Amino acid sequence: MQARSLIAELRGGLTGAVLTLGILLPLAQLSFAALGQDALGIAIRAAFVAAVFGNAVAVLGCGIPLANALPRTSTSLVYAGLVASLVDAGLEASDVLVLMTMCVLLSGLLQMAFALLRMGSLVRYVPLPVVGGFVNGIAVLILVAQVAPLSGVSARGADVFMAWRELLPAALLLGLATAAIMWIVTRRWPSWPAAMIALVSGTLVYLVVATLWPGVDMGPLLGTPHSDLPWPMAWRPWLDAGQWRSMTENLPRIAITALVIALIGSLDSLLSAAATENAIKVPFAPNRMLLGLGVANVVSSAFGGLPVVYGTSIVCGMHESGARTRLSGLVNSALLLALLLFGARLLGAIPLTVSAGVMVVIAVRLFDRWSPGLVRQLVTRRGTPEVHASLGIVAIVCIATIAFGFVVAIGVGIGLSFVMFIASMNRSLIRGVATATTRASRRIYAADQTAVVRAAADRVKVVSLEGAVFFGTAETLRREVAALAAESTFVILDMTDVTTIDASGALALERLGGQLEDAGAQLLLAGIVDGDRHARALRAFDHVDAITGDNWFDDVDQALERTEWEALRLAGMVRSELELSLNALPIMEGLTPTQRAALGQSMVRHAFAAGDVLFRRGEPGDHLYALVRGSVTLVEGLGGDGKGGRRIVSFRSGVVFGELALLDGGTRTATAIADIESVGYSLSRDELARLQAAAPDVAAQVLRNVAQQISGRLRFATMVMWRRDDGARA
Repeated sequence: MQARSLIAELRGGLTGAVLTLGILLPLAQLSFAALGQDALGIAIRAAFVAAVFGNAVAVLGCGIPLANALPRTSTSLVYAGLVASLVDAGLEASDVLVLMTMCVLLSGLLQMAFALLRMGSLVRYVPLPVVGGFVNGIAVLILVAQVAPLSGVSARGADVFMAWRELLPAALLLGLATAAIMWIVTRRWPSWPAAMIALVSGTLVYLVVATLWPGVDMGPLLGTPHSDLPWPMAWRPWLDAGQWRSMTENLPRIAITALVIALIGSLDSLLSAAATENAIKVPFAPNRMLLGLGVANVVSSAFGGLPVVYGTSIVCGMHESGARTRLSGLVNSALLLALLLFGARLLGAIPLTVSAGVMVVIAVRLFDRWSPGLVRQLVTRRGTPEVHASLGIVAIVCIATIAFGFVVAIGVGIGLSFVMFIASMNRSLIRGVATATTRASRRIYAADQTAVVRAAADRVKVVSLEGAVFFGTAETLRREVAALAAESTFVILDMTDVTTIDASGALALERLGGQLEDAGAQLLLAGIVDGDRHARALRAFDHVDAITGDNWFDDVDQALERTEWEALRLAGMVRSELELSLNALPIMEGLTPTQRAALGQSMVRHAFAAGDVLFRRGEPGDHLYALVRGSVTLVEGLGGDGKGGRRIVSFRSGVVFGELALLDGGTRTATAIADIESVGYSLSRDELARLQAAAPDVAAQVLRNVAQQISGRLRFATMVMWRRDDGARA
């Protein structure tokens, strides 16, 4: 590593340590608040060892170039809740610490299980209103928890009412001033370590006031943490009888809290990592990250530390200081360890109310930024039903978090997520509706056949679907398509963008097919190939009686061609098996019998078997073809026999094709393949030149007929495009 890069990594690690310090102390106070002032030294040590050892393991194991793992407000509040419940149950502080260590250990193991079960990717699908309500509830609980320390109350288990009864005005003023300093620095100078500046400023004010006016009571100090070298002795598998009994009696609440910490920590980490990836382009693998965090929490528990979570703010600050590799994260942990070992007295000199002031700002900033935008829409009366629903979900989850705790809130959130999923999926799957007048197939017919096809086009509906055909959408789809099918002979469902079909969806399609059949229409499914996943789903559910066999097509184009063939069949104009007279071709129009005979002598008859190649892309365009029987398709033709290329257009008997290359002297732009046994006539460029010399009036009429055919195709294509655009505007 170059010296400049090394200096940048060291600078990034120092920045991370400074930023971390401002967060650790308030979180330590929050986590063990129920144990009272005497436990703050232990609390600070627990926060530090988590930031030292848990972070070091996460840096090495999360698979992210810039990793960071620290105690976070969300998990620390859950942790504090269990501490308070154990204290209320009458447990001694030493027993509480042991049980909390077991809780962190279990949460780490659960996170590792989440990673092995590949659950990391699922977090991305949690609805935003649920996340917003949960985060807002956590923020409110943190604010409530700061009332007592902000007021200077240090009594064990102090609540909000005790804080107001024993309020110390000087302590409250100092705490609010600290919060104001942090808020101003955050707003005016976002890149500065606001929490650290607020802690130092508040502590200096405390020292000055305590020196000049010793009688002013500004509340207690945090307390000096143990400064000996941490060893992994906090977690002891050899629990004594009393501790074992306590763990057994409190195992349900320990297990539930561990699950909540694992879920919240995983969700918080993955959402933060996604935000970091967007901000500074640091990629991450969700499941690898969860595995690394799980191991980090197991190691943190071994040292008696708090649970750790990936955080965005520290990583972004380190990145701005030049950090790009894991070295900066290790430097961060090393500096924090040195501070714990040699700077314990400095940490103990920080006032409790100053720490609480910092925590107030952290809690306020924790409120999600998305909900206020919804509120503004509601106030200005621009809110849609979706806005009302989202705000309602935010409020419900937030209230559940505050009133009933995290377990109930997660249950409510999961339930609302499911309801939101069903509601979102129960929308219309219909992306667009067209008729065959705006979506003709790629089949070119003779002029009289084209007239028949166009006349029947209005009665062919093409319905494009998008989404999942499942129990939440099936009946809505059936009703909507049935309503669209009035006065139709065919309804084509374009299933290309359908993601899945379940049993309810298959049954709805079968019922729709039967309903249309009773009404004199036919249901065609496009985008389903026999043997693909949709076809297998339909067959697996045994709901395919009305929609199998000839009613499945690879794409919409083939389905449209089926409807066109049916229109020709009903009109008695199917000519694939009949060979037309050469005189019936449009190229012969306007010619006398003598002139037709002269042109016929210049043309060569060809018989093609199915699959024969008439010409290939890139070959000289020296012939035009007139088809009198069968069918020919032009494909992209990437070489060889052209098979497998995308279909461009198909021709039925009575059509002239290949004329453009003949007229402009260019090469073929596609490959022509006979679909079935076919017969056609060709006219070469040399024969056309000879005809121009011998019978210029015949050659002129032939060119006029070819131009008229080209003009008709262009006119039809323009009409289709115009109608399609007009339908889109409508």
